[in-house]
Amino acid sequence: MSGRFLYFAYGSNMLTERLRARCPGAEPVAVAVAEDYRLILSLPGGGPSGKAGIVRRQSASVHGVLYELAVADAMALDAHEGPSYRRVGEFAVGGRRLVAAMTYLPVEAALRETLAPFDWYRALVLAGALQHGLDAAHVAAIAAVAAIPDPEPERPQRLAAIAALEAAGHAELIARPD
Repeated sequence: MSGRFLYFAYGSNMLTERLRARCPGAEPVAVAVAEDYRLILSLPGGGPSGKAGIVRRQSASVHGVLYELAVADAMALDAHEGPSYRRVGEFAVGGRRLVAAMTYLPVEAALRETLAPFDWYRALVLAGALQHGLDAAHVAAIAAVAAIPDPEPERPQRLAAIAALEAAGHAELIARPD
């Protein structure tokens, strides 16, 4: 796998169309699980809404997607993940076998603040989980997360999210203003 590496996506990057907008050569490889971690959608991510993160929790698990990426994509992902996360190069995830993959974990300071995710962000995470057939209980937990409407309907990130959701065939997850 010269020039390529495995990346464990557990948030909005699980949706293939979203990740390919950032890393065009991203190829989904398998579904994987991070044991003794719990998914949260309340991390500050450089904006006014919560983003996905995983935190230590005994006997919990986070389901996600393993992607194969080009080494050059790591820098592109770093730019998107921002200061609330740190890149971890050897993160153990399982599935059919235990493998080491790159992922992003929240920095300690980010865990002190909690924000509700925008509805479109939660929809991205949910669509990625559905797209890859993740565990039904995990999908239900994502769907149950309280989300807030984006007060800026023309926010570029929202518009990009809608485009990714539509391209993935999950337009039904987009919250429409009344």
